[in-house]
Amino acid sequence: MAKRVFDSLKSLLNRAGFTREEQNVLLFFIALIIIGSGYRLVERWSAPDPEDFAREYQVAESLFHRPPDPSSQLVTSSFSETGNPHDSLKPRKKKSKSNSTLQPHSININAAGQSELEALPGIGPATAKKIIRFREQVGRFKKPSDIKKVKGIGDKKFKKIEPFITTK
Repeated sequence: MAKRVFDSLKSLLNRAGFTREEQNVLLFFIALIIIGSGYRLVERWSAPDPEDFAREYQVAESLFHRPPDPSSQLVTSSFSETGNPHDSLKPRKKKSKSNSTLQPHSININAAGQSELEALPGIGPATAKKIIRFREQVGRFKKPSDIKKVKGIGDKKFKKIEPFITTK
C-alpha cells in the first residue's frame, strides 16, 4: 500500500516537471511530515487523561491538608512552643558549637588533634580527619590559608575558621 502511494506521488511529481533530485527532496519532506504527524497522534493518544490527573491531585492534596493526628508522638513532640502545627515542617537548624571558648589564633593546625580541629566552626569529624591526613601526606601548612587545599574547605569555611587558626 505504501509503495503504491509512493509510486503515485513520484509519477505525479514527474508529470509536474520536477527533476529526479527535486522529487527525492519533496518525497523526503512529505515522509517527514507523515512521520511527525504519526508521532503527534501517538503522543496525544498516550497522554494522561486530565480527569485522572485532577482526581489524583485531589487525593494528594487531601493528604497534605489533613490535620495532624494528636495521638502521634512524632507530630506532638515536634510542635514548637507556639503550638503552631506547621512549625514541625520547618527544617531544624543544627546547634552550632560554641566558639566563645576559642581564642584568636589559639589552634595550631600543624599540631592540633582531631578534637581540637572539631572545635573550629564548621569543622566536623570527617573534615578534621581530612586535615590530619593531608598534614601527614603533604606536610606542614606554611600559612593558614594553605588549609584551603584540604578537600571540603573553601573560601567560605576558611573565613569562619581563619580568626582561630595559626601555623606557628
